[in-house]
Amino acid sequence: MFQFQQFTIHDDRCAMKVGTDGVLLGAWCQMPPTPSAARALDIGTGSGLIAMMLAQRYPQLQIVGVELDADATTQATENAAASPFASQIVVKQGDIMTEDWREDHLPFDMIVSNPPYFEETLLSPNQQRAQARHVHHGLTFEALTQRSAQLLKSGGWLQVIIPKTAQQRFVRCAQDAGFSLIHQTDVHTVARKAPKRVMLRFQLHFTPPTQHENGHTIIGDFLQTDQLILQEKWYAQSTISATLLRFLPHSRATRCKGFQGRKELKTISLCKYPHHTAKSREKTRRNLVCSPEKK
Repeated sequence: MFQFQQFTIHDDRCAMKVGTDGVLLGAWCQMPPTPSAARALDIGTGSGLIAMMLAQRYPQLQIVGVELDADATTQATENAAASPFASQIVVKQGDIMTEDWREDHLPFDMIVSNPPYFEETLLSPNQQRAQARHVHHGLTFEALTQRSAQLLKSGGWLQVIIPKTAQQRFVRCAQDAGFSLIHQTDVHTVARKAPKRVMLRFQLHFTPPTQHENGHTIIGDFLQTDQLILQEKWYAQSTISATLLRFLPHSRATRCKGFQGRKELKTISLCKYPHHTAKSREKTRRNLVCSPEKK
């Protein structure tokens, strides 16, 4: 069980437990600008963690979570039903590559996914876990990006978290499907080390900003890049970090004043969950602070 401020996640029947990747993606994702209520799709919703984080941040958002595994689907449904966001979330069991899970054929404004990404590691003997973690038993990058392009509105966003080492291949697959990378956040465990994860935001059928000078068309720089450092103090000066702070444990969120002449900055420290034993995982669970997205 993982207790948030406004909802509880049970994940004992899910192959993928609540972890840093899911929490980061749920806090980092943004809703694209839309004139009315938006629709989001959570591919491989698992326990429903990301879907509920999005529902809490965006009360106008309607979310469909799709999960292939029957046990995880049941648990995600129970988690959503017990939360204050039951009216915003629908969980469906099915293969994202088919149409069986769809109640209508309306396109989505955004898609989020923490996809399987292990390629060269040994397969888990647990079929459920192998399916959730390994691309050969789960959803490949090519299939995910191609299917996302079919399910999104033109101009819709695809947002994922993957290993940094897989970024080039994922971006290539996304570009082949008609996406453009518009935002990239590198995730470092510590400042002195190379990033281990990267969060990517793509837009479908994106038209880059242009300007005309002396009869020439100049394409503007449209890719936004930043970084997040885990396990060390990091001074939050951006929208991303301020959002992340609201999802951190109380004991990990502190405030400081007068740093470099600024009025107030927030110091963020995150820790990765040890995965050695179930007992050690349980000891590292913390209450996460969540609050609705400020407008």
